[in-house]
Amino acid sequence: NIFKQIKKNAESKEKSIYTWCSNGYWAELKQQKPRDLDTVFMNKDVKTRIVKHIEWYVNNQKWYQERGIPYRTGVLLYGTPGTGKTSLIQAIASKFDLDIYIMNPSDVSTEDALRRAVAFMHKQSILLMEDADTNIASTRQEKAEPIVKKSGESPPTETKKEEPKPRISLSSVLNAIDGIAAGDGRVLFMTTNHIEKLDPALIRSGRIDLKVELGKLETDAALEMVKSFFPNKKEKELQKIVKNTEPKTGADWQAYLTDLAKPKY
Repeated sequence: NIFKQIKKNAESKEKSIYTWCSNGYWAELKQQKPRDLDTVFMNKDVKTRIVKHIEWYVNNQKWYQERGIPYRTGVLLYGTPGTGKTSLIQAIASKFDLDIYIMNPSDVSTEDALRRAVAFMHKQSILLMEDADTNIASTRQEKAEPIVKKSGESPPTETKKEEPKPRISLSSVLNAIDGIAAGDGRVLFMTTNHIEKLDPALIRSGRIDLKVELGKLETDAALEMVKSFFPNKKEKELQKIVKNTEPKTGADWQAYLTDLAKPKY
């Protein structure tokens, strides 16, 4: 029975998604069914650029070894919410047979736990750090705005509450993903809605090799998404829907088309 289960797991096309538990181990969150890249609707040149980068990385381990370069790569996806960052990562995991490890450094209690978390990942997997602007600390110091007191005005009674800061320092994150203990054979994906808030040290070359902005769908991508909702409509009807609709993100298009495709009560 044990060997039957091992064989079944080995032959399964489903990929595992893991999350780091506070008591110090990776727990399988769920099994993810394969997702085809064609089901991720975004501008073709952007999707092609990302997929080609990962494809070259996966197929050229020897190239890294011959040059003494650590065999790992990093990709930053940034842009407004709803542009398909997470969906694209899931589809890439399916295409290249990679498990996904979700790690938010702000959820890790100690620096040692962060190092162990990255070290215990399987090779040929994705380390996903979502919302990096809020989950990873910055070394940059923000200047506080001086409070200007007008004549005859009483001193302010309330002060602004400081936003909670991540418990793990930026240097700890950098050492975990790029230090001596960092393992080879993994793809780091970071996502953010505010690239301007990320510390330059976090996204420098060598740590992040590809930075891609995701935005609203262009006409061709929007048309492909409309076709998926209305496969039986004629091309002219589909083009009319796109032409008469203002540009939207993938998530906004999905909500709009879902409502449009529902039967009217």
